[in-house]
Amino acid sequence: MPCSVTLDHRQLRFSLPDKAFYLQPFPVVVFLTGFSGNKPASVRIHFDMTEMNMGLNQVQLSEKNGRWQGQARLPVCSSGSNDWQATVEVKTGAEVYRARFNFTVTDKE
Repeated sequence: MPCSVTLDHRQLRFSLPDKAFYLQPFPVVVFLTGFSGNKPASVRIHFDMTEMNMGLNQVQLSEKNGRWQGQARLPVCSSGSNDWQATVEVKTGAEVYRARFNFTVTDKE
């Protein structure tokens, strides 16, 4: 499920599997375009539920061949809600770019 946004003439594309399951690791990938003159120092994703505080859940991504990637794992919500937000944070020197993406988690395989 790729999603993208343009921030100050720079493009950020966020991708995760079509189906993400609770308590199981899943890959997350961020592609960045237009950051060549201001290379990112770090890329991190913060995961939050849309209507409930589930505590701190973030993933620091590693750059490999132009892709920032990592593994995420989400806890089960006792309320039964499946709606999440991923906030991608890109730090470049003194600038920080953030983009928020909504997604739904599948509770069963």
